Amino acid sequence: MTEPWMTGPELITRRSSLPATMLRNCLRTWLCSLLALVGAPVCGQDDAATRAKIEDALAELDAAFAAGDAARFLAAFEPDHTGAHALLEQRMLRIFPVDRSGKSPYRRKSTILGAPRQLGPRTVARVRHELFKGSVAIAATLEDTMMAFRESGDTLVPTLAIETPRQAECSATDKFTCPACNYEVGGVAGWLCVPMGRDRAQALEASSFYLMGTDIACDVSVRIDDRRTAMQVVNELAGVLREVESDATPNLATNWLPPAHAGGSEDDGFIADLEGARIEIALPSQHDDAGAVAIFHALQFGSLQHLLLVRGSHGAIQKNRQTVDALLASFRLLDSNAERAAAGARALQMHVGGVVKDGRYDNGKHGASMQGPANWQVQQRCGGALFRVLWTGPDDSRIWLTGFAVPPGMDYWCQQTADHWVRKLCKSAGIEVPPENKTPDVDKWATDGLCDASVRTLNCQAPRQSGVPGKARRVLRVMFRANLLLVGDGTATTDEHWQLIKRSLGSMRL
Repeated sequence: MTEPWMTGPELITRRSSLPATMLRNCLRTWLCSLLALVGAPVCGQDDAATRAKIEDALAELDAAFAAGDAARFLAAFEPDHTGAHALLEQRMLRIFPVDRSGKSPYRRKSTILGAPRQLGPRTVARVRHELFKGSVAIAATLEDTMMAFRESGDTLVPTLAIETPRQAECSATDKFTCPACNYEVGGVAGWLCVPMGRDRAQALEASSFYLMGTDIACDVSVRIDDRRTAMQVVNELAGVLREVESDATPNLATNWLPPAHAGGSEDDGFIADLEGARIEIALPSQHDDAGAVAIFHALQFGSLQHLLLVRGSHGAIQKNRQTVDALLASFRLLDSNAERAAAGARALQMHVGGVVKDGRYDNGKHGASMQGPANWQVQQRCGGALFRVLWTGPDDSRIWLTGFAVPPGMDYWCQQTADHWVRKLCKSAGIEVPPENKTPDVDKWATDGLCDASVRTLNCQAPRQSGVPGKARRVLRVMFRANLLLVGDGTATTDEHWQLIKRSLGSMRL
C-alpha cells in the first residue's frame, strides 16, 4: 500500500551512498536516534593553534562557497566516508548559489561552536554556518554541522561534514539516554555521534555514529511498527537492499539480542517479550577493500522498534570488529519492567504529542485534530513529518493525516509554498493532482471559519499500481497556518466510504 507522506520532496539519493539509496527505496528505514553530541574536552596541547587551523579550513570552504565554485568546495575534503561525502556533494550541488552571471550573490560565514576536541585520529568540532546576501543575514538558512579534520603537515583537512539539528543537546560521554524511547547507547571510545533531523531520517528519532579514521558508521533509529516481527524487518531490509544493489549477498537472518539483554534471567538483563534479529549482507562491488558490509539489527518491544545498521568496508569492519561490538554492546533498554503494550504510545506521546481516543486524533503539542470514521481502525505512525495518523476502513478505504513543520530554508508556510510542497509529494507518490483551472476538482484557498487557518480541497487520481481498486476515489484536504501544514489524504472504494472520508476531512482543525 502506498504511503505517500513518508518522505519530503528534497530527499537526495545516490547509488554510492548506502543510507541515501535505502531511504529512497524503503521509506521506513533505519537511521538513528536523536543522540546527544559529544562535548567539550579541549583538543590537544595547544587549543588556540588547533582552533586557528580549523578556522583556516573553514575560511577556504566559505571562500569557495562565495565564489560559487562547487568543485573547489568539494575538493577541499579528503573523505573517510564516501557515502556521507556523496550526500554532501548532492546537497551542495543543489543549493550552491550561482546567479545568471555565474557568480554567487551570497556569502557564508562559518563559526566554531564550543571547543574543538581530539577523538581518536581526528579533530572534531561543531560548526555553525550563516548565509548573507550583502550585509543582510538570511536567518532561515542558519545550520549546524559536525565536522572532522585530519592533520596534514601544518594544516587540518576536513574529512567529514554532517548536518545536525541546531537544538541537539551535548553530552561529554557520547552516551545518549532517551526515557521516552526507553534506551541508551554510546559512550564508546572513538565513536562520534551526529544527530539527524526526523525529516531526513524518516524515523521517530535518529542519529549516526562514525568511527573516526575509518569508513565505518552505525545508524541507530527508533520507529513505531507493530506489523512485523524483528526477523521480518531484517529480512525485508535485506530484500530492499538486494533490489538496489544487484550483487548484494545476504546471509541467513539469525536471532540477536544486545549483550545487556542476552542473559537467561532478570538478573542478567532478560526482558520478557523482547525479540531481536540480525542479518549481514555482503556488497562485493562497493569499496576497494574486498567490498562492503551492511549489518542490520532489529529489536522489537511491543510496537517500539529499535534499528541499528552497521556499514563500512569489509576490511575496516574486520579490523575493528571489537570496537564495533563494543558500540553494539552499549545498547540497552532502560526499564526492563515497562509495559509492552504502552511502549510505543509513550514514545509517541513524548516526542510527537498526539493521542487517539474513540477514533479521534488530538495533538495538543501542535494544535491539530481530526475525527475519523466510526469503527475504522486508527494507528499513529512515525516518519519524517511532525506526526502521522492512519485510519483504515473496509475494502482498502483509508485516511492519512500528516503534519509538516516549516522545512529548513523557509520562514513560514504560505499558499505558494503549501501548494508547491503538496504537489511535489503527490508527484513522488504518483498521485495525479488536477490543474489549478480545473473546477470543481480544485477549491480555491479560503479561511476556515472554525479555526485560524487557510484550507483547500483537491479531488485527485490515485496511483494506478498502488494496490487500491481501480474504482477508488482520492481527495486531499490541505490546511496550514504559519508554522504547520496539515494534509488529509483520503482514498474511498465505495460511495459510503467517500461520504465518511469527506465528513472526517471536514473535521480537520488547526
